[in-house]
Amino acid sequence: MLAIARAASLCLSLKVGLTTQFMNLEWVTIEITRSVSFTMNEQRIPAYLTLIQKLLTSPRTQADEIINQHLELIDPGFLQLCQTLAEQFQEAGEEDRASFLLNLAQQLGGGIQGQDEGAVANVGGSRSPEDEYLDVLMALLKTKLENPNNPQAIEAVLVQYQDKLDLKFAEVVKEWFQSKIDPNYPERNEAVGVILNNLAIAFYQFPLGTRSHNIEIAVACYECALSVSTQATVPEQWAATQNNLGSAYQDRIQGDKSENLEAAIACYKAALQVYTQEDYPLDWAMTHNNLGNSYNIRVQGDPAQNVEAAIGCYIAAFEVYILEDFPQHWAMTHNNLGNTYRDRTQGDPSENIEQAISCYQNALQIRTRETFPPDWATTTSNLGEAYYKRVQGEKSDNIDQAISCYQNALQVNTREAYPQKWAHINQNLGRAYCDRVKGKKTQNIKQAISYYESALQVYTPDTFPEQAAITQNYLEEAKQQKS
Repeated sequence: MLAIARAASLCLSLKVGLTTQFMNLEWVTIEITRSVSFTMNEQRIPAYLTLIQKLLTSPRTQADEIINQHLELIDPGFLQLCQTLAEQFQEAGEEDRASFLLNLAQQLGGGIQGQDEGAVANVGGSRSPEDEYLDVLMALLKTKLENPNNPQAIEAVLVQYQDKLDLKFAEVVKEWFQSKIDPNYPERNEAVGVILNNLAIAFYQFPLGTRSHNIEIAVACYECALSVSTQATVPEQWAATQNNLGSAYQDRIQGDKSENLEAAIACYKAALQVYTQEDYPLDWAMTHNNLGNSYNIRVQGDPAQNVEAAIGCYIAAFEVYILEDFPQHWAMTHNNLGNTYRDRTQGDPSENIEQAISCYQNALQIRTRETFPPDWATTTSNLGEAYYKRVQGEKSDNIDQAISCYQNALQVNTREAYPQKWAHINQNLGRAYCDRVKGKKTQNIKQAISYYESALQVYTPDTFPEQAAITQNYLEEAKQQKS
């Protein structure tokens, strides 16, 4: 256990004033408070605590005299403990004690800084790379506790430390979590699991850094949370985490795509054991929508049956998502249903595409650029894919309609904001220009090559190996047409 955590725990046993309500969060909060620049000398902790207790229980006018009597204890470790306990008191609502300890640490800190700064910096010796990853994790956990309803605060920390958000960080999260689990304190374990679940959402939604790494960290956090929660004890929390983990597995880039989708489907089905239409209609509909998405892109099983299963999930969601009550969800499900009809193999192909176009157009009644620009761009891009595949109507008109949709979508899906979507649309534009009927063939092929090369700026073999290979093949074919 960290020295500071041990010190704070000892302080609790000395009853220096933390409230009963705060005790429930004591373990979580203390464990995430770490010294960045040095390691506290644990042998001095009892003396630190005795001095702090004496300062807190004596008249404030005697503080200078008490400090002068114990100058041998005034070092970086003492100041760090004062700051740590001040934060605990602040969280507990004991502002007087918090303010006193913070002011004390600031006043004494100036004197220590004037001493041998090199000695202070080297008290803890060298720090390992794992320590740096732990620093980031502790900063995130602490920020989440202090700002439980402020996602912008968490995102600011992620932006600051995005260079540390890699596969090693995911391993550090799991190792740290396992080291803190105590079977004798299940409620405490669940509390940490809830925090990791909430952090996982932030990782999953974080738009910067490497997408595959962000998802791996989210998966690690969700799986840690599920390891300390059960359907029997916390059904709602358990189901929510299962649903979230399903979404992460569905979008996962690392690992085998087929296995990831099977894991996603299993998670959604698990969530539906709790999310019934009667008790949780909105969650039931949302999970059916998500399950439909996984079936729509499933690798294992019969492709035709997977598509039909997806359609069944979306139609089920419409039992709750009606236009008048839930217009955004209604539009989302129409968009997803359009994707399924667009790729459907059963039935008449021409009618399936027309059905897809109708679904997208329904979705765009709600998903306008003014009100929901990212959703508008997504559905507009999907509509472009449907026009590209369309059988009815003139081919030349359909392809130009597809190009128009793609180019409109790029107005929102920029490389800076949505690099993966940007690459996907550029790939589609390359295909559309290769097949374009109108215009000069040489100019169309030249344009196609340019779009493929743009897509490959994001679709690299390291980050998106499958898409990189596909796009590279398209590019080679276009170059052959040019020659």
